[in-house]
Amino acid sequence: MAAMIEVRELTKVYGRQGSLCRALYEVNFAIEAGAFVAVMGPSGSGKTTLLNIISTIDQPTKGRVIIDGREIDRLKEKELALFRRDMIGFVFQEFNLLDNMTIRDNIALPLTLNNRKPEEILRKVRELTALFGIDDQLDKYPYQLSGGQKQRAAVCRALVNDPKILFADEPTGALDSRAASELLACFQNVRNKYGTTVVMVTHDATAASYCDRVLF
Repeated sequence: MAAMIEVRELTKVYGRQGSLCRALYEVNFAIEAGAFVAVMGPSGSGKTTLLNIISTIDQPTKGRVIIDGREIDRLKEKELALFRRDMIGFVFQEFNLLDNMTIRDNIALPLTLNNRKPEEILRKVRELTALFGIDDQLDKYPYQLSGGQKQRAAVCRALVNDPKILFADEPTGALDSRAASELLACFQNVRNKYGTTVVMVTHDATAASYCDRVLF
């Protein structure tokens, strides 16, 4: 199967001469389309830096990142914005839901901003929330949901644009073990149903055990 993500000689250095911090040094790997991959390592090893670079949030000091055959550092600003919108979903440890909007509206927000038809938006929201087991929570607000339910809503929002890749930075870090297991099973379902490539940073060996492959 073709690689969805290729990382070549990736290096990231922070600071100035005399006080440099090398977060990444000549990192190389490839991730196949449709894989569920964990990135593990001790605190301060550069996991989040790596995730931020391959998800286009940050830029490397040296090296190349190729996603779906395109070198992302060669994309112009407008092209990169469209690339993020169409290709990438991102889930954070903190849920980042808007407290003044219902769960339905939170999940629908990316499609609403893209001027999709209302019936298309509602169909997609229903489809994802049924897959994630929160279709009975759509009229509630984030503060009315458990941590696990809020994180599943955040993942639904990240997936509503049908991205090819879902990046997740410690998505189970704020969850208890049962909620974490339910979320990870949902990631597996997403990969199996939609063929989405899932890349997850985690320090939890149990979370990593749900993945096809672990990068240390």
